[in-house]
Amino acid sequence: MCKIKGQILATNQITSPITETQCIGYNYSNLSYGYKAVGRANGRKKWRTYHTKSKSADFFIKDATGQIKVNAKNISIQINVNRSEKKLSRTLVDVESLLLEDGTEYILIGTVNVDKNGDMEIVKEKEFIIMDEAFYRFVNVKIPSMKKK
Repeated sequence: MCKIKGQILATNQITSPITETQCIGYNYSNLSYGYKAVGRANGRKKWRTYHTKSKSADFFIKDATGQIKVNAKNISIQINVNRSEKKLSRTLVDVESLLLEDGTEYILIGTVNVDKNGDMEIVKEKEFIIMDEAFYRFVNVKIPSMKKK
């Protein structure tokens, strides 16, 4: 398992579903605003994700030591950068966040493997995720204990 912080470089690009932007990858979600499925959650409505999809072309990640290919099959994209929304109705919104070759620093967690040509690449073995720095800080924040001492 390895963790790399660096910029991404495109080898190929794909088209995003909402803005039809050429990108390295995207995370696409359908959001619905309403009550919980069972009953009315104390009269409070919330935005809920009812469908999400991540898709990416292979790419390179580059840091101060060099660059390595990322075989992006089954990668989880957890980013809040390059975000666009398309309102479908009062209670339905589509959201996409794009992986772009724009100088953004990303954190990639995956497994280093040697491919059939003898080249090193990062692949999915257990955990395989790319995220922006803000998302990484959010998921790694230390939450104080609520227990009485």
